[in-house]
This record gives sequence, structure tokens and C-alpha cells, in this order.
Amino acid sequence: MDVNGENRGCNWLYGWFAVDRADYDAAGNLAYLEVRLEQRCETPDAPPLHVYLRWDRDAPSQPPPPGDPADLAWHPPAGAVPATGPYLYFETEADNGLAHGETRLVTPQTATRSSLTSTEPRTFQMMFETDEYLGRYELTAVTPDGTDQFVPALYEDVSSPNQRNPLEAGVELSAFYTGCASDDATLAVDRAEYDAEGLRLVEVRFLQPCGGMLWGAARWVRPEG
Repeated sequence: MDVNGENRGCNWLYGWFAVDRADYDAAGNLAYLEVRLEQRCETPDAPPLHVYLRWDRDAPSQPPPPGDPADLAWHPPAGAVPATGPYLYFETEADNGLAHGETRLVTPQTATRSSLTSTEPRTFQMMFETDEYLGRYELTAVTPDGTDQFVPALYEDVSSPNQRNPLEAGVELSAFYTGCASDDATLAVDRAEYDAEGLRLVEVRFLQPCGGMLWGAARWVRPEG
């Protein structure tokens, strides 16, 4: 057992858990579970965390519907990003734990190496490496499970694509070989285009707090050939 959140957890964990009820369907798959547990961090006599958990596979669970991307007020400054082609732009507050006040614009033309991939129509990844020290930037975004593509939408209070609730979208930028997953990031999908081959273009803006705020924008374009 392990309860953690907000990118924090126990280095040493002490406690117990009790399974009060567990139901399975005819195929042997878990359908219902009730659990109680106690968890103490670092030492056996630390103050306890008590948890009661009820999990029901068939219980309805839907996040709020996405909003209007126009409601996200932040945009890159006029002239800061190219009118066409792929790019990644971000600016940060001085106390941002990822980029410490830095502002960056990277494109395939300014990078020494770049990669633009999309493994399915509702997700994309972009990576840029530059000559600067630790100059590597990676952005990943994905729409909620159950959706089949990007559409103009605003997703709030989302987390890393690798740690998200499957019913929610996800976004994460790593920079300078450092990540900072957040549970209260924001993803605005401003534009998305598809053709017979799948995702052709998507434009997004995002907010990623990590101490101070990071504001970002990107355009992903499927490589030719």
C-alpha cells in the first residue's frame, strides 16, 4: 500500500490495511472493493494517515465538460511565435522550479535535433534539443480517454499524461532535463486539423505551475514524408 499525492510520498512507510469487502464478476474481474488503511511516514510512531476507500467499477464517474479555450486569457506576446510551422514557446516566473524565469522559443530550425510524433489521433509529443547547456525540451499532451481526437477545448486542473485520471486530459513540459508534474495544470486546444492520415496540426496553450507559473504555447505539425 502507498498513499501519495502532489508529487510527495513517504521514503519509509509503516502501517496496515484491511480488505472489508471484495466482489468479482462472473469472469473473475474485480467489480467492487472496500478497504481501510493506516499509513505512517518515516517512523513507526509518526502521526497516522487513516483512509477509507470504496471502489465501484460500475459507478458513474465523469469530470466536468471541457470549457472554451477563449477563456484562457494568456497568449504569447505579439510577434513572439512564428505564423507557420512547429514551435514550442514558454515563459516562466523567477521561482518556477522548471525554468527559473527563463523564456524560450525553439523550432526545428533552431534546434540541433527535433522529433514530432503522434501515436494516436488524440495525443502528440514534441522534442527539441539545442546547443545550450541542458537544452532539451519535451512536451506531451493527450485528451481524455473515450475521446478520439483533439477539438477546441479548455481542460483545467489536469496533470501529467503519465499520472492523470484517464477521464481527464493531460499535459506536461519538461525542460533542461527536468520534469515538474502538476495536478493543477491547464491545457487549451485552440486548433486541430485532421486528414486521411490522422492528426495533421494542433495548436495548444498551457499553464504548468511548479512553484512559480510556466506559461506555454506550441504548434505541432506532422512531418512530411
